[in-house]
Amino acid sequence: LVRWLATIHFDSGAEVILEAPARFSLVDSMNCTLVSGTAVAEVPPSADGFTITTPNARVIDHGTRFAVNVHPESGATQTQVFDGRVEVELPGSDKRIELKEGQRSFSEGTQLGEASESQEEATWSIPDLSSSKREDNLLTLTTADTGGADAYVFTGDPNDHVSETLLLLKNGLGPNAPHRKAWLRFNLEEIAQRTISSARLDLRFAPTGWGLASNLGDAEFSLYGLTEDSLDEWNGSELDWTNAPANLIADGRSLNAMMVVHLGQFVVPRGIQSGVFSIQSERLADFLNADRNRQATLILVRDTPESLGGGLVHGIASSRHPSLQPPSL
Repeated sequence: LVRWLATIHFDSGAEVILEAPARFSLVDSMNCTLVSGTAVAEVPPSADGFTITTPNARVIDHGTRFAVNVHPESGATQTQVFDGRVEVELPGSDKRIELKEGQRSFSEGTQLGEASESQEEATWSIPDLSSSKREDNLLTLTTADTGGADAYVFTGDPNDHVSETLLLLKNGLGPNAPHRKAWLRFNLEEIAQRTISSARLDLRFAPTGWGLASNLGDAEFSLYGLTEDSLDEWNGSELDWTNAPANLIADGRSLNAMMVVHLGQFVVPRGIQSGVFSIQSERLADFLNADRNRQATLILVRDTPESLGGGLVHGIASSRHPSLQPPSL
């Protein structure tokens, strides 16, 4: 496949979407081979055991949605699970690992790799295994920490589509649509000013059950930093569409440009509703270093509007979610 996407429907019920450039071959209704490139598979219970074989791994499905990415030169294989579980085994051996929702693995040569928390991005890069050791000076902050907070605000008529545990995001069709935006606050008191060398925001997406994914294409999200320190002391339980710092009420993405700075963007592919998406940029580190009161407010909006009314509502685990990790910095 040289360009675009191709969707292959197997007689077993499995569906595989190829993303160009990719080299792929059909074997039978339960097997295929991915030589290079990316394949996203959605497999119903009727096709339990559906297998994608790569030069370095066999990925065996057990009722799930997952993606496999194969390096065109080395054959190194990344497997990422969005829903359900898969087994990844080393061809010609009894070595295998299980991956569950939100996990990924990296296999190369005779190394099967380990299950790890996934970080979804628009494109995947092959990890540098030589530098995978955790740095001693790495600090993780969350919105659940003392001084942290998270909340979302909405307008229009969302009916009963509200959540206590998820931060909802939507850029609806037209000014009266049920738009939603999210606010995050991180306490930076543990970190001295101007000492952050790099920074990454991790967001755990989870299905909301509201809206149609078919009414929305690939969804682009933007992250902003609030530059007015005096507005950092917002109360999540009192935040609404009219009083949220820097919010402009016209639509689902507008903010007051005099009060915010754009820090980065990421894309959630069409139909994907779960997993960890991240933003890592120099602008994010610079914003955090410049913060004077050590209370950093970040604002997240969905730039992409729905193409038809009733489109998908995205959700991110908040600090009140019973099991998923809250926004982490």
